[in-house]
Amino acid sequence: MNHLRIGCIKDLKTSRELWKALSPIECVYDTWEFRESLYNHDLFELFFYAAYDGEEPVALLPLQYNTDENYLEFFGGGYTEDNRILVKKGYESATVQLLKSLDRPATLFLMNECPNGSLYKCAIDEYKYFADISQCKTIDDYIAMAFRGKSKKNRIREMRILKESADIQIRPSTDGDMDLLVDLNISNLGNASDFADVDGKKLLRDLFNAQCGAVGLSVVVNGNVEGVTIAFFAGSTYTYFNAGVNKMTYANLGKYLIFANIEMAISLGAKTFDAGPEDLGWKEMFGLTKKPLFCVTIPQ
Repeated sequence: MNHLRIGCIKDLKTSRELWKALSPIECVYDTWEFRESLYNHDLFELFFYAAYDGEEPVALLPLQYNTDENYLEFFGGGYTEDNRILVKKGYESATVQLLKSLDRPATLFLMNECPNGSLYKCAIDEYKYFADISQCKTIDDYIAMAFRGKSKKNRIREMRILKESADIQIRPSTDGDMDLLVDLNISNLGNASDFADVDGKKLLRDLFNAQCGAVGLSVVVNGNVEGVTIAFFAGSTYTYFNAGVNKMTYANLGKYLIFANIEMAISLGAKTFDAGPEDLGWKEMFGLTKKPLFCVTIPQ
């Protein structure tokens, strides 16, 4: 391998070209459109560190400088997961050169793996939850795979009781439903909500309309929208992103929407159902597998 040249790109156009050339598009977090939509809310300065073999870009560490926290972070900021250094096959050693090129503190959170040969601290950040649904043709296939014995009977009973207690329908979400999702999420979680400290309605609407595979599902109970979810289908992964449910109406409405999303993922041909970090009281119950995401901290 020839000696690699490292450059730091600051302009959006060149950054987009590098991303498009090197991103594998396995999930929504690999799409430029998703991350640019998040970037547009803060407009932090770009620091795209690129490795070149001659004139060919072969690796990319896509960062932005978070002036609120005073460190470099992955492009798109705190709503991103499965972060990674984008590397062309055969150039894996470029990751070390890119990390050594950073000239200011960095917190590289929710990475899907520790960089090879990293000279810096790499620790488990969170555990994310997912299910391999590649062999599922229907939601019944998933239920048979994920649940056993009493657990299976309980889930089926809960959904039957819910359907018998009200007129329930699932329909595609609208922009207005995204606003309701934010209101319900904040109502349920308070300051722990992802939207508590930001203009959540604008952020979610922008993501919903960002041409990155958004799937909005709303549950209508007796004519009223009582729950909304947003997910994204990109590559082979269906990413269940966020939800808001009126907990004051019917028990198990949240579980009903989760099943609806898994069913949608199967119908779209997704191989993986990605439910993101933290168990949140349901993911292990739904038979999801967990795996670690990592954080690399680079002091100045």
